[in-house]
Amino acid sequence: MQYNDVVRALISAEALKRYATSDTGTREVLAQLQGLTREDLFPGGYEDADMASCCLAGLWLLHNFLHEGHEICQDIDTPAGSFWHAIMHRAEGDYSNAKYWYRLAKTGLLEGAISEAAGEPYTPNVLVDRVEQEGIASVHRLATAEWEGLFNHCYRKAAGTS
Repeated sequence: MQYNDVVRALISAEALKRYATSDTGTREVLAQLQGLTREDLFPGGYEDADMASCCLAGLWLLHNFLHEGHEICQDIDTPAGSFWHAIMHRAEGDYSNAKYWYRLAKTGLLEGAISEAAGEPYTPNVLVDRVEQEGIASVHRLATAEWEGLFNHCYRKAAGTS
């Protein structure tokens, strides 16, 4: 996936490694994310405002700023918005609420690609159960593949390239 410099800087290998494993992101990243707009992510313009907003939510969630990510995704009334909403609730430990939002997300479109990227089967409710029972470290690769798959999907849709 081709991202601009702003997005590429935020989706670093270190960010993906830390994803969902700490309480909150760093002050440095917070400063980068504050004031970030859809236009910053898509300087040439975007075709789908909801998908561009999903990308913003995803970046906040990648860096473990759950409140800020939640503020964005709860206002996006689309399956992708519900998907990010589910991820946020799973990350905060509200597992039954996460499962509710996964049902609204209609994740089937991405399940095969996420499974392939992770090298193991991906089923949202099973992922939620495993996080609840075993902790995020046990499924970090799968959760990261989920984040990347959803972000790439939203980015392509926002840019009008898929």
